[in-house]
Amino acid sequence: MLALALKSVPESLRSDKEGNPKLVELYEGVELTQRQLAQTLAIHGVTAYDPLGEKFDPNRHEALYSAPAPEGTEPGTIIDVQKVGYTIKDRTLRAPQVGVAQEAS
Repeated sequence: MLALALKSVPESLRSDKEGNPKLVELYEGVELTQRQLAQTLAIHGVTAYDPLGEKFDPNRHEALYSAPAPEGTEPGTIIDVQKVGYTIKDRTLRAPQVGVAQEAS
């Protein structure tokens, strides 16, 4: 959920301290919290898993939607990651939620 909060802030506003300093401070705080959480989980062997660009595997990924394949992308390739997954060693704790390129019809 922290990643979704960070993703919702437009890039142009992430460092504009003169325009909206409270938003920048909030963004930096959420980013720091996410980084600390990732470090704590890593100590216990839990790592984030972002499969962008990989082939879709229903055993490791949760498909949310399929969309026409962008130019130069093979059908069945993950083109968007809505939520990253988490693994411990090589076992999936939470499958990443992804968008998959479909074949042209």
